[in-house]
Amino acid sequence: MSMRPDLLLTYDFPPMGGGIARMMSELALRTPRGELIVSTGRLPGSAPSDAAMPNLVDRLDIPAGRLKTVPGLLRWGFRAESLARRHQVGFVWCGNIRPAAYPARWVRARCGVPYGVIVYGGDLLELRRNFRASSLKRRTARWLLGGADVIVAISRW
Repeated sequence: MSMRPDLLLTYDFPPMGGGIARMMSELALRTPRGELIVSTGRLPGSAPSDAAMPNLVDRLDIPAGRLKTVPGLLRWGFRAESLARRHQVGFVWCGNIRPAAYPARWVRARCGVPYGVIVYGGDLLELRRNFRASSLKRRTARWLLGGADVIVAISRW
């Protein structure tokens, strides 16, 4: 019986710098071959880092910075759904709340695949500020996090 791969939706991924991109890279590097598919946006110079990964890195044909826009989220949602169906994905991981939880929620609604969100101290601080400022942002965060089957906090905060 073969294992169904996980899908990792992440905005932060090499060659982008920063701690989250590094962590996502380590997840992709250390997950056994065939057990993970990474979905992210296009970045210049990404071919060498993608080639070093043991698992498929699927880059949308839009710049990573555009993933946070409404058209980018729609394209990412369609692409994530396509990947989930084609590879019979068993679980979707979100490298962060925004923007990755939006396409994960899409896959959940259209394919029934459960998802988990990785949260960081900075995300939680931003959520706290947004909760105070906007009822729409409160409802959106509750919708994204409330639909998750797992929430993993990677911070003492």
